[in-house]
Amino acid sequence: MCKEKFVDPFTDFGFKRVFGTEKDVLIQFLNTILEDEAPIVDLEYLNVERLGTIVQNRRASFDLYCKTEDNKHIIVELQREPQAYFKERSVYYSSFAIQDSATKGKKWDFNLPHIYSISLLNFHLPPQNTKVVKKTPYKTTARLYDIETKELWTPVLTYVYLEMKKFKKTIDQLKTFEDKWMYAINNLCELDRCPEELKEETFVKFFELARIAAFTDAEKWEYESSLKEARDQSNQFSYAEARGEAKGLAKGEVLGREKEKLAIARTMKAQGFSLDTIIACTGLIPDALTALDE
Repeated sequence: MCKEKFVDPFTDFGFKRVFGTEKDVLIQFLNTILEDEAPIVDLEYLNVERLGTIVQNRRASFDLYCKTEDNKHIIVELQREPQAYFKERSVYYSSFAIQDSATKGKKWDFNLPHIYSISLLNFHLPPQNTKVVKKTPYKTTARLYDIETKELWTPVLTYVYLEMKKFKKTIDQLKTFEDKWMYAINNLCELDRCPEELKEETFVKFFELARIAAFTDAEKWEYESSLKEARDQSNQFSYAEARGEAKGLAKGEVLGREKEKLAIARTMKAQGFSLDTIIACTGLIPDALTALDE
């Protein structure tokens, strides 16, 4: 985890501290990640909680949600631990931004603004084609295309996934602004100062926002709570994996991948973990969990 110098950006508090405090820092980051789009000049932070249209609908709670001066809606999410169906989750979350952009109180022609979903992931997404093993880049951009013509079907939805662990460049290998952002986020915990290679004004401010010594007592308490929650989540995941593997070895079983997941899930259920946590940790679909009682 983090040293005492800078906040851990992979905690809920840390992420919102560095990107949700000074909007010019977020603007610079977004302009770097969305380099092929028109530059963002200004933005406003929006309410991060959105409710469904009826009581039974699930609630979406974003890490950051903002709107640009030209009415682009942007969701920015951080995910620390692996989660089943994360890509599907990001599509679900974007639906709230779609509904939110509808004009209220007058005739509306469904002219949607551009909606971006940007996800910073501290894990690897499963490959689209499990039969093809190849090295994939850390950044994936997804849009809706016509299958036959390969042309963009609609420009209103863009999904960007940043698999942070795949970024391996060292400080002396940084060439682009995006390289610098990836390095700064990935290595913030391990640094005791802002490196000379990151002396642009944006990164100086980024490191200053992350400096724990500048926190108020209330902010330090909130950060420690967020850090504890992140540690507990990581420990639960590691513990469940370890117990599941140990159980399989004790029985002398040679488990396939799905059997191994079920073994982990059984152990987690016996330890009192919720079904949502079991699904998030193992990647099993809900229907598969019916086998746990067999």
